Amino acid sequence: MLQAHYARNRVPKAPHPSHIRRTPSTNPPPHPPPPPPGNTGNVTCTFSSYPDKWQEVISHAKLTFRAYIAGQDGFPDAVKGVEEARECLEDALAVHLEEGGIVEPSK
Repeated sequence: MLQAHYARNRVPKAPHPSHIRRTPSTNPPPHPPPPPPGNTGNVTCTFSSYPDKWQEVISHAKLTFRAYIAGQDGFPDAVKGVEEARECLEDALAVHLEEGGIVEPSK
Protein backbone atom coordinates (compact mmCIF):
# COMPACT_ATOMS: atom_id res chain seq x y z
CA MET A 1 0.00 0.00 0.00
CA LEU A 2 2.86 2.36 0.79
CA GLN A 3 4.38 1.71 -2.65
CA ALA A 4 1.05 2.55 -4.32
CA HIS A 5 1.00 5.82 -2.39
CA TYR A 6 4.56 6.63 -3.50
CA ALA A 7 3.59 5.81 -7.10
CA ARG A 8 0.90 8.53 -7.01
CA ASN A 9 2.89 10.93 -4.82
CA ARG A 10 6.55 11.55 -4.39
CA VAL A 11 8.66 9.95 -1.68
CA PRO A 12 8.93 12.30 1.32
CA LYS A 13 12.17 14.23 1.66
CA ALA A 14 13.77 15.91 4.62
CA PRO A 15 13.06 19.65 4.75
CA HIS A 16 15.70 22.09 3.59
CA PRO A 17 17.72 23.39 6.57
CA SER A 18 16.74 27.00 5.87
CA HIS A 19 13.06 26.07 6.28
CA ILE A 20 13.52 24.46 9.67
CA ARG A 21 12.57 26.71 12.54
CA ARG A 22 15.20 27.50 15.08
CA THR A 23 14.97 25.81 18.43
CA PRO A 24 13.18 27.85 21.11
CA SER A 25 16.45 28.46 22.95
CA THR A 26 17.84 30.41 19.99
CA ASN A 27 14.69 32.46 19.35
CA PRO A 28 14.29 35.62 21.38
CA PRO A 29 11.34 35.41 23.78
CA PRO A 30 8.21 37.16 22.51
CA HIS A 31 7.12 40.28 24.30
CA PRO A 32 4.06 39.80 26.51
CA PRO A 33 0.99 41.73 25.38
CA PRO A 34 0.47 45.05 27.13
CA PRO A 35 -2.04 45.02 29.98
CA PRO A 36 -5.47 46.51 29.31
CA PRO A 37 -5.88 50.18 30.22
CA GLY A 38 -6.48 50.76 33.90
CA ASN A 39 -5.13 47.34 34.89
CA THR A 40 -2.28 47.50 37.37
CA GLY A 41 -1.41 43.85 36.81
CA ASN A 42 -1.41 42.83 40.46
CA VAL A 43 -5.10 43.04 41.33
CA THR A 44 -7.87 40.94 39.82
CA CYS A 45 -10.65 43.27 40.93
CA THR A 46 -10.25 46.85 42.06
CA PHE A 47 -12.47 48.80 44.38
CA SER A 48 -11.19 52.23 43.41
CA SER A 49 -14.66 53.76 43.67
CA TYR A 50 -14.80 52.94 47.40
CA PRO A 51 -13.04 55.01 50.08
CA ASP A 52 -9.62 53.74 51.20
CA LYS A 53 -10.68 52.10 54.49
CA TRP A 54 -13.58 50.32 52.80
CA GLN A 55 -11.16 48.97 50.22
CA GLU A 56 -9.18 47.36 53.05
CA VAL A 57 -12.32 45.84 54.59
CA ILE A 58 -13.58 44.52 51.25
CA SER A 59 -10.18 43.06 50.37
CA HIS A 60 -10.06 41.25 53.72
CA ALA A 61 -13.60 39.94 53.20
CA LYS A 62 -12.68 38.79 49.71
CA LEU A 63 -9.73 36.79 51.03
CA THR A 64 -11.90 35.24 53.75
CA PHE A 65 -14.57 34.27 51.21
CA ARG A 66 -11.94 32.76 48.90
CA ALA A 67 -10.63 30.67 51.80
CA TYR A 68 -14.19 29.50 52.51
CA ILE A 69 -14.71 28.53 48.86
CA ALA A 70 -11.36 26.73 48.69
CA GLY A 71 -11.69 24.87 51.97
CA GLN A 72 -15.33 24.26 52.75
CA ASP A 73 -17.74 24.66 49.87
CA GLY A 74 -16.24 24.87 46.40
CA PHE A 75 -19.56 25.24 44.60
CA PRO A 76 -22.17 26.92 46.82
CA ASP A 77 -25.58 27.64 45.37
CA ALA A 78 -26.34 31.28 44.62
CA VAL A 79 -28.31 32.05 47.78
CA LYS A 80 -25.84 30.34 50.11
CA GLY A 81 -22.89 31.98 48.34
CA VAL A 82 -24.35 35.47 48.73
CA GLU A 83 -25.16 34.82 52.39
CA GLU A 84 -21.64 33.56 53.06
CA ALA A 85 -20.13 36.55 51.23
CA ARG A 86 -22.26 38.90 53.35
CA GLU A 87 -21.09 37.12 56.52
CA CYS A 88 -17.46 37.45 55.42
CA LEU A 89 -17.96 41.17 54.80
CA GLU A 90 -19.65 41.65 58.19
CA ASP A 91 -16.87 39.72 59.94
CA ALA A 92 -14.17 41.73 58.15
CA LEU A 93 -15.88 44.98 59.15
CA ALA A 94 -16.19 43.82 62.77
CA VAL A 95 -12.50 42.85 62.92
CA HIS A 96 -11.52 46.17 61.36
CA LEU A 97 -13.56 48.14 63.90
CA GLU A 98 -12.30 46.02 66.85
CA GLU A 99 -8.72 46.78 65.83
CA GLY A 100 -9.49 50.49 66.11
CA GLY A 101 -9.97 51.08 62.42
CA ILE A 102 -12.48 53.57 61.15
CA VAL A 103 -14.50 53.60 57.98
CA GLU A 104 -15.83 56.56 56.09
CA PRO A 105 -19.59 57.00 56.25
CA SER A 106 -21.55 56.43 53.08
CA LYS A 107 -22.55 59.45 51.02
